[in-house]
Amino acid sequence: MKYNLHRISARSLLTIGWLLVSCFSGVRAGEAEPPKLPEVIVTAPASSTPPPPAPAPAAPKIESETRRTPGGASIVGVDKLIEGRTESFKDLFHNTPGVFVDDTNGGENVKISIRGSGIQSDDVLGIEFLLDGLPYNEGDGEALLEDFDLQSIKGAEVYRGSNALRYGATTLGGAINLLARTGYDADRIAGRFEMGSFGYYQTALSSGAVIGPTDYFVAIKDIQSEGYRSHSAENNQKLFFDIGEKIDENTDNRFYFSMGHLDRNEPGSLTKAQLLSNPKQPGDDALDQNFNLTWENLRLADKATLKCGDATFSYGAHYQFRILRDREDYDPDDPDGILRFHSNDFGQMFNYDSKVDLFGHKSRLTLGLSPTFEFEADANYQNLSGRQGPQINGDFTTAANVPLYGQEQFYLNDKFSIIGGMQVAFILRKFVDTYNAAAVPNQSHTQDYLGLNPKIGCMYEFSDEIQAFGNFSRSFQPPSFDDLAAVQNSLGVLYRTLQAQTGSTVEIGTRGETGRVTWDVALYRTWLRDELLALKNAKGLSIGTINADSTTHQGIEMGVEADLFRGMAVGCPCKNDDLDELSLHTTYTLNDFRFSDDHNFGNNRIAGIPVQLLNAELEYKHPNGFYASFGTECNLSKYPVDHANTLYADAYELLNFKAGYKSCHGYSIFFQVKNLTNKIYASTIEAQADARQGGAPDAFNPGNGRAFYGGISFKW
Repeated sequence: MKYNLHRISARSLLTIGWLLVSCFSGVRAGEAEPPKLPEVIVTAPASSTPPPPAPAPAAPKIESETRRTPGGASIVGVDKLIEGRTESFKDLFHNTPGVFVDDTNGGENVKISIRGSGIQSDDVLGIEFLLDGLPYNEGDGEALLEDFDLQSIKGAEVYRGSNALRYGATTLGGAINLLARTGYDADRIAGRFEMGSFGYYQTALSSGAVIGPTDYFVAIKDIQSEGYRSHSAENNQKLFFDIGEKIDENTDNRFYFSMGHLDRNEPGSLTKAQLLSNPKQPGDDALDQNFNLTWENLRLADKATLKCGDATFSYGAHYQFRILRDREDYDPDDPDGILRFHSNDFGQMFNYDSKVDLFGHKSRLTLGLSPTFEFEADANYQNLSGRQGPQINGDFTTAANVPLYGQEQFYLNDKFSIIGGMQVAFILRKFVDTYNAAAVPNQSHTQDYLGLNPKIGCMYEFSDEIQAFGNFSRSFQPPSFDDLAAVQNSLGVLYRTLQAQTGSTVEIGTRGETGRVTWDVALYRTWLRDELLALKNAKGLSIGTINADSTTHQGIEMGVEADLFRGMAVGCPCKNDDLDELSLHTTYTLNDFRFSDDHNFGNNRIAGIPVQLLNAELEYKHPNGFYASFGTECNLSKYPVDHANTLYADAYELLNFKAGYKSCHGYSIFFQVKNLTNKIYASTIEAQADARQGGAPDAFNPGNGRAFYGGISFKW
């Protein structure tokens, strides 16, 4: 068949012209230009009474596409968070479907996983974190969540798995986009003070306002804790600031600045016998070698947004600097010692989002490019009773991630839509050995990866409130430098050549609301190749990462909320039209992760994460501001600590209570009890290959015992 090149060119030019006209005129193709009406001037009689002051700009609502996503996605607000302790991401996400989150030895150090992402890594891997759509992870994929100040966000979008493609992420876990607070949704002055068990104190101050076309928000926070366990004290200070400028009705720009300091003692992991006998004790060598983590970080970012009718173009850039010291164990078997590094991370974001109708049908098109780069200098030293000894390793690493992505959701009719997308990702990992130990060949190495990750899916909307969906997608995750390199005592470092982890996922689900019940349910199955599994030795310290040949992840992600009763008591002077209510909030997550005919582990369950998790909370709220709730956090079954499935962490049930009062005059108070029964349990574990090798492993991180918290906040 021959093609008429002139005809193709003409059609292309006509198409481009139609898009430009639609964008810059604000009139869709096919619509007539509205007629111009004569100018009419209306005057009012003079009055000595001055006009009322102009109302303050309304706070914009959190806009989210989660309810139109044909896959697992949730929107998380902070209303529930501020009713109790606000220390860590566990307080924010503990009732989010499909999200496993728990603190490691209490405090802000949390482990977070979606669909099995990074379940065995010390840092968060396999989930892309963003702030207002700007990438936040370091260049090799790791995320340090202690950088975030929870009082500086108004909510979060959680996109599980490939449903995060609208932000360019196709990792197994997906993406979490945190939404920054601005002057439009902040109080002129707000303060909060919390205190509780184990020497916990938190002081937070913030301020925000709108001044003409400019708005600002600034927040400062100090967190201090002695810790539940010996040698687990921490202190953390954070400063966050953003300022926005509305250039015109279609163009705005926002600048972000944040900095922080962390100093945390690390108590180390315990054997199971130590956990059950005395969970407060420190692990072996934690005191003798003074395990400790400190860092300082600074981040600058800017984002500009241009709206053209139903199309939006965003551009952003960010820079982050971090200097870190991590004091770990040092002996011939555990040679990490003291790690010191400084890193520089850069990145940009280009995003085009269009809701312009296509062929007379509703359409949602997203195109984007978000390159990120990291340059880091590392050095390891002997840990001599907490003092820095001779150097045992040195390297310089460069990471580059360049994902190009696009996604189209097209409505065949008012109820049924199909979605198709593709991510093309180029990844570079360059490792330069600067130590050059004589006994080991130079370990310098460069690897690059190319990922092609398609996605197709569909969604049927029974109504504006009820949807059913299904999709198929590919996931892709290259290794981090912690995966690729391992310290080898005085021999320097050993570099491992690893493959990128890839997977194919099938997902079905539904979300909706009817009457007093809302739900969000998704079922998925993922077939993985070369899954990145980080292994620990008997002391719970990293001995490197491997690629598992073939594994499967499948699970259920379910959240249900029900308003059980309303109008059980009389209203109040503050809100006479409201009724009190009793509600039930539940989430259930099934994590069924297994090897597939592995030559070492057969079809064993993959270690590292609870299999069945259930959270439930029964909450009463009165319109006068009083609220109270009883809740439970349950790990319903034991789960393996090692891939050989010879050692298990036990099931547990925790009971929690919370009560408080929110005054209509701007102040609030709360009281909270966590782990009412003082249950001894492991909040997280360090996955082993085979717990029978090397004696009883230090693999258990105790959760906090019974803890009391209280706080007061004010705003005006």
